Amino acid sequence: CISASTILEFSADIRFEHTSTGNEVMCSDDCLKARIQFIYKEKEIRGSHVIGTISNADFNNGWYRMHGRLDFESYAPYLTDQVIFKLEHPRKGMDIILDNVSLQLSEAESSSPTSPVPVVSPGSLSLLENLALNKPAQQSSDALHYTAEKAVDDDLSTYTTTGQLEWSWWRVDLLAVASISFIKIYKGP
Repeated sequence: CISASTILEFSADIRFEHTSTGNEVMCSDDCLKARIQFIYKEKEIRGSHVIGTISNADFNNGWYRMHGRLDFESYAPYLTDQVIFKLEHPRKGMDIILDNVSLQLSEAESSSPTSPVPVVSPGSLSLLENLALNKPAQQSSDALHYTAEKAVDDDLSTYTTTGQLEWSWWRVDLLAVASISFIKIYKGP
């Protein structure tokens, strides 16, 4: 449960690849932003805050390091139905690869340490198994036949896209709490 005394800390190693060739792509400053949004009734954004960006100073051996922190105390009036963690990336033709992802919530100035959330493994997994494969997906709107489940159907010739809304979103329910260490996002045409 997120409250005004919650602190969110985020970090990840990020790499960019050209969609068609798989070659490494360099990123210009601020080409990727990690943002927290406070949503009311799944539509109205009540607040938004960038908690991390990429700069070339954070580049090492083909990977960018992104990290950030948000103290929810200053956003207490915005704590509504949903708090969404979002990666914003405007460039087409580039895939985003995430590794060493850490997203931690803790209580500020807690007198006793909080117990970690138990993680339930969804079964025996290979190192790069797709946990989202054919799981329930939703998005803010559909553009033509590009529905949310196209993003998790394991067919790279299909993809999803939302209508041209300013605050579009997409999500998948993994149907379990899982420890995730690697995420790859393919960007459609």
